[in-house]
Amino acid sequence: MSDLFTDLMETMDAFDLAVKHAKGDEATMTGLKLVRKKLENTMNNIGLKRIQVKIGDKFDVNIHDAVESVPGKKDTVTEVVKSGYTIDYKTAHHQLVELFALIAIHFNNSKSKK
Repeated sequence: MSDLFTDLMETMDAFDLAVKHAKGDEATMTGLKLVRKKLENTMNNIGLKRIQVKIGDKFDVNIHDAVESVPGKKDTVTEVVKSGYTIDYKTAHHQLVELFALIAIHFNNSKSKK
């Protein structure tokens, strides 16, 4: 993967954090969102697209990396920690997600295999 793609993905992630935590008047926030949209369009035009995932989606090892698991419905995304991207429909960077998992059953199964 080229350095340009890596730089663009990191820039978008940083921009999203800035927008998420920005405290400004409505005009400033609108301006930030317009610049973010322009960056996203530029990325899309060169084939670099953000992986779309919603809370409640099923965990997919092809596009997600789990960074934490919490008790609940097995293999369900509870939070997107960092966005993932594809380049020409191939995963370039996995999404980092938190997911529900049946933790007790997982640990019991791993102990019984020893």
